Amino acid sequence: MDWVKRHETEEEFSLSLSNIIPVLVSAEFLQIKSLVDFATKRASKHATEINLGVLSIQMIDKIAKFMEPVQVDAITDQQIREAMYRQLVLGKRNNNTHQSVILVFS
Repeated sequence: MDWVKRHETEEEFSLSLSNIIPVLVSAEFLQIKSLVDFATKRASKHATEINLGVLSIQMIDKIAKFMEPVQVDAITDQQIREAMYRQLVLGKRNNNTHQSVILVFS
């Protein structure tokens, strides 16, 4: 409810490490994109301190987009770490794509 009322108060909305996963799962289920974005950024900063194993691969991919390789190195769960590396590689590939120009000579 604090997220809904965040514009009515001067207080900044914050998530604790203990509720970030439940909020993230709920926001994804309820399709509250702004809250999902907020929570994924927060989760990326604390990925080694929270249980990422309960999240969907899509949510892990979203969190990985906000992480650096050094942060991913610190994750102990091998499957999650590999999924995040995959996202880092694919994300860089998609961000660095250049449009090819095809010249046709007649």
